[in-house]
Amino acid sequence: MKLNIGPGQSGEGDWKIDLYPFDDKTKVLDIVVEDLPFEDNFFDEVEARHVLEHVPTQIRWREEGEWFLRFPRVELMREIYRVLKPGGILLAVVPGRIPEWFQDPTHVDVPWTLESFDYFCGHWGGNQTGGEQREAYGINFQFERVFGEYDTQWNQWVVRLMKH
Repeated sequence: MKLNIGPGQSGEGDWKIDLYPFDDKTKVLDIVVEDLPFEDNFFDEVEARHVLEHVPTQIRWREEGEWFLRFPRVELMREIYRVLKPGGILLAVVPGRIPEWFQDPTHVDVPWTLESFDYFCGHWGGNQTGGEQREAYGINFQFERVFGEYDTQWNQWVVRLMKH
C-alpha cells in the first residue's frame, strides 16, 4: 500500500492526500493542521514530492489571551512514521539550493536539507530521552536514513527514510 501526500493531478498511489479532490482516491486534508486519517502501520510507502516545503516549521495563535504553539513539520513527520509499517519507506523530494525556492511565495520557513531529515533520524539531539526535542517538540520517533542525495539536474534533495 502506498500513500502519496500532495500529488496534485499526476501522482500515483493507493491513497492520496491533497487540498483538492483530484480523483476518487484523494482524501481532502490540510496536512499542516490535521492528522493523517489512517490506522497505525498501514502503508508500505509514503511519498511526498515537493510538498514538505509548504509545511511551516511552527504556527502560533492566540485564544482568549493565551498563546499556543505547534510544530507542523514535526507533527507531519510523526504522522508519517505512525502510518508506515515497520520497514516502510518515506520517499521525500524537496527543492534545494536554488533561488527559485525563495521566489515561490507558497514555500515557507527554512528550506529542507539532508540534515533536516537526519534530525528525524536521531541526529543533533532529535529523539534523545529527556531532551527538549523529544519531550517538548514531540520528536518521539526515529527514522533511519537509507538514501539521501542531491540531484543536481533537478536541483532537489531525494531522501528515503525507513521506519524501524
